[in-house]
Amino acid sequence: MAASASLINEVGVERAEEVVLRLRKALVEELEDLRLEVLSPPEARKASGIVLFRVPGGLKENYAVAMRLRSRGVMVSARGAAGVWGIRASVHFPNGEEDVEALGEALRGLRD
Repeated sequence: MAASASLINEVGVERAEEVVLRLRKALVEELEDLRLEVLSPPEARKASGIVLFRVPGGLKENYAVAMRLRSRGVMVSARGAAGVWGIRASVHFPNGEEDVEALGEALRGLRD
């Protein structure tokens, strides 16, 4: 944790936020291109590096897809509390465009 805080302090909070919001935008665009339902608020003032989305089907199908993505090395998690369910993907400062692309490629691969 100390190393993470040190890195953020070195780079700057504003720069880290820029990276997260840019990656979030790319992730949402990728999910929309795949015609998946994005549940995270679209408003910029509510934006974060956490994006919740759904694949077609119900809760069980989304859990299964999350597990298949993880088996391919794409770190996501299934969520399902209080009637809100889907797949949680997170982009944070250390992530890059290649991580967003890997998720998109993996989702396309599961469709085929």
